[in-house]
Amino acid sequence: MASAKERQEWFDQDFFTQGRKDERGRSIKGAKRDQDSPHYKFMAIAVTQVLGTEGSWLDIGCGMGWTVQHLRDCGVKNAEGVEISQWAVDNAVCEGIYHGDVVRLHRLGHENANLKVSGESKRWDRILCDRVLGYLEPIDAGKAIKALSLSLAPDGYLVCAIICSDHKSEEVRRNGAWGRKSLRSKEWYVGKFRKNGLVVDEEKTRAIVEPRSWDCVWVLWREEGAR
Repeated sequence: MASAKERQEWFDQDFFTQGRKDERGRSIKGAKRDQDSPHYKFMAIAVTQVLGTEGSWLDIGCGMGWTVQHLRDCGVKNAEGVEISQWAVDNAVCEGIYHGDVVRLHRLGHENANLKVSGESKRWDRILCDRVLGYLEPIDAGKAIKALSLSLAPDGYLVCAIICSDHKSEEVRRNGAWGRKSLRSKEWYVGKFRKNGLVVDEEKTRAIVEPRSWDCVWVLWREEGAR
């Protein structure tokens, strides 16, 4: 999906209430099933166990705010979400869910006063990007990774989950994940992360993925001086 408009049209009321079918007519489970899935709760528990509950948290592509609510249930006091679907924002299950596109994340403060601090766009201590980049064309995925890097506070962490092109079906099933499979490999994403000053924290990544057999999740930090 190359444009924000197309992505907004895709993630409409039908997506969140009935699910979707892909171009071959195969069922994409969509958020109707996902809102009842334990995945969001498990993700919130996993990341807070490893990264704690302090600081400001942002969930990218948060849908109707399920993970945001679970983060708060885990003790995170400052959690909010950004979602491209205006319908999902309008029907969110909790407060603090704002309309926005991950590709423009680092400029959202210019468009929404809630995402601004001292006249500038916010930076967050913890950013979750759970299976969002796979919905973007490679050129937009690259822009989104740059925006994520620019939106991460010093000493912050980005937790990113992507179903990559080299993930096998059994891996996806084991991860309990639905979502669009990316057009690019794990190596491609790691290269883009590195280009934008984002480095994989191997220890924290293992602490999240090994107990759950997740292999499509990375924990990244931003190198000092990265631009």
